[in-house]
Amino acid sequence: MIGGFYGVTNYTYDALNQVKSKKLPNGAESTYTYDKNGWLRQREDTSNGASKQSYTYEYDKNGNRIKETKVSSGTTETTRYTYDVLNQLTSVVDKKGTRNYAFDEFNNRTVKEEIGKETTQYTYNNLNQLVETVQGSTVTTYDYDNRGNVAEVEENGDTKQTYVFDSTNKMSKVVTYKDNASGSGTRETVTTKYAYDGAGNRVNAKVELNGSITSNIIYVVDGESSYNDIIMAKDSVSGKISIFTFSDEVISVETSGNISYYRTDEKNSVTDILDTDGKVKATIEYDEYGVIANPEVVSTGGNIFAYTGHVYEESTGLYYAKARYYDAGIGRFVSEDSYRGEANDPASLNLYGYVKNNPIMHSDPSGNMSVAAGAGAVITVKTIIEVIIGGVSFIVTIGYFFSKEGQEKFKNAVEVICNEVKYTVKKFKKKFEQQFAAQLDWGAIVPSNKKVADSIPNPNTGVSEDNAIRDKLEGIASEYGYGKCKEAAKAMAKFLKKEKKKYTFSRLLMIPRGFIASISKPKKDVSDNGEHWGVLYKERIYCNIHPSGLVKQSWINDFYGMNPIEYKEFSVIK
Repeated sequence: MIGGFYGVTNYTYDALNQVKSKKLPNGAESTYTYDKNGWLRQREDTSNGASKQSYTYEYDKNGNRIKETKVSSGTTETTRYTYDVLNQLTSVVDKKGTRNYAFDEFNNRTVKEEIGKETTQYTYNNLNQLVETVQGSTVTTYDYDNRGNVAEVEENGDTKQTYVFDSTNKMSKVVTYKDNASGSGTRETVTTKYAYDGAGNRVNAKVELNGSITSNIIYVVDGESSYNDIIMAKDSVSGKISIFTFSDEVISVETSGNISYYRTDEKNSVTDILDTDGKVKATIEYDEYGVIANPEVVSTGGNIFAYTGHVYEESTGLYYAKARYYDAGIGRFVSEDSYRGEANDPASLNLYGYVKNNPIMHSDPSGNMSVAAGAGAVITVKTIIEVIIGGVSFIVTIGYFFSKEGQEKFKNAVEVICNEVKYTVKKFKKKFEQQFAAQLDWGAIVPSNKKVADSIPNPNTGVSEDNAIRDKLEGIASEYGYGKCKEAAKAMAKFLKKEKKKYTFSRLLMIPRGFIASISKPKKDVSDNGEHWGVLYKERIYCNIHPSGLVKQSWINDFYGMNPIEYKEFSVIK
């Protein structure tokens, strides 16, 4: 239950903690039905009891949606999707026609075919940077700065857009050149300037048309929310103030005393803007990558949100995706990802790619990492997790983990990774154990393409001693806050030396120096001097940000910044 403007939004859940229904204060309600895999099969939208539209979904064996059927006002619309062996979206067939996609071995889009339009060809350099697109006689080229950001976009030799980034590698200015609306030969210049707070949240966006300010919006951000949600936007030019209510998605907006409510899909994209009676004021239509068919309606009722819940910038055509800006037209980000990816996930190594080229089943709420989208990605007994014991990883299901056999096998586990989020075992159990209480007597529930490892590290030798050491390290590291990583490392080393335990110091160094942040703990500052220290003990690294420790490679991968980060180990530190 979430309190909003002049009312309460009510949620109900099933036994697996999946959302069964959401009812807004204006009487608009959405209900959801799932299959045994936790995949969304049906959704129905009603308003004060009257059905408005319904959806049914079909999936392939990999959990990719292959068919969507929408029924609204007696009209049926069907959309079909196909995928390649890497689960990349390769075709969409809907009421608009057919769109086909092809990709190279580095997960870059190489071709987009759209029936009735000329095919678009894409060319990249060896850094996976898009350098050219060709569609018929239109040639668009992209130039980059020395930090990997798009700096200029040209169309048939004429500059279309330029991008400027500040010292923290945040986009600070976009200049867009447009044909004059009057039809004269002079092009209009739209300049959009951005400002950010110390935590990197965008707090101001100012738009100028040919040098005259047309809007100057100040944003208020909820720093305690999962993705630093915008809760207020004030335009000092028009005087308009929009106040937003959030749960996991945006619920309502109040502007000048007028209230609007949101209907969103499972990726948190705003699909309908509703009035206080539940009637539709505006419907936003997207293609699969978020290109808006009717951008003029996005601002209805003071709204600023659109595809996957991100702010849409009409002045630039980009989405503000928190860490970076996303260009739906090319299905890529305009900057490199500060998260450098992992070798066992090749698609993540493409620093410009969007959601591993599967925008139907994934979204990127932070601009840093693709996550499974919404209702089809709920945590169920068949959700795959990674359990870590003594530096060894085991791939199992949640159902197996919480079974009697799983609880016995993994009683000495130290960490669990679920849907790309890292938990200590204690925190993981606290969050999910009650949800799966009814399944604790289940046997192993493991997909056919997975295998539970039989060789668990010997639990009888030195376990209690190791646990005592780890608990002590956690206690020491927890005493040190922001900017005290080296002090924490020295204190832990002092303890380990006293206990005659082998250890090394681990250091992350950003070159050139700058802010270092954590993916798994986005609300926690890590370093502003370009370095971060921890202690490596038995293949786990402990630090003031991760007191309970992470497996070495997981620890390295968790930290990111605007520049490359180097990892080294030392026997002593000054």
